[in-house]
Amino acid sequence: MALARHAALSVLLLVNFILYVVIAMTAGWALNAAIDRGWEELSYNKATYYFVIFSLLSGAVGVASGFAAVHNHCQRHFHTFASSAAVSFLSWLLTLVAMGLAWKQIGLGGFLSTQLVFLEAVVITAAMTHAIYLLVIHIMCFCCGDFSASQNQTMVEPSTNASACLETDRISLDSTSK
Repeated sequence: MALARHAALSVLLLVNFILYVVIAMTAGWALNAAIDRGWEELSYNKATYYFVIFSLLSGAVGVASGFAAVHNHCQRHFHTFASSAAVSFLSWLLTLVAMGLAWKQIGLGGFLSTQLVFLEAVVITAAMTHAIYLLVIHIMCFCCGDFSASQNQTMVEPSTNASACLETDRISLDSTSK
């Protein structure tokens, strides 16, 4: 059963990673085209600039989230889960902002290039699949215990004795004051 959960998580991770790479590439192309030829060739819509910028940000953070998730998925350890979940949640929030701007752009209407229409569709799809991914990893964490600490794992492994550190600090303070 745990293998099936991790397989489903792997598929969601792969789909999200591909979507975020596509978002980053398409938004990067749109920004480059707008710098070279002006925004008017892409769209006469007032929301396009903000949509492209936030799509590029969400794509870049989404790709980073994918790398963190792959590391967490390979380690399957509760230490890596917190950082992976935080980056994943941040990338989802940026994608929600980009999705809101996509809806605003659709609502305003007007001329849009086919690449921007494609980017809108991919951003909306990524927001939905990433929400499902976040739901699955948190269900695995809290309900199934797949990323929780077990009895034999310690949160912090002490490297030295605390009293020896305090004694060393006291000796070094005494020697500098003389």
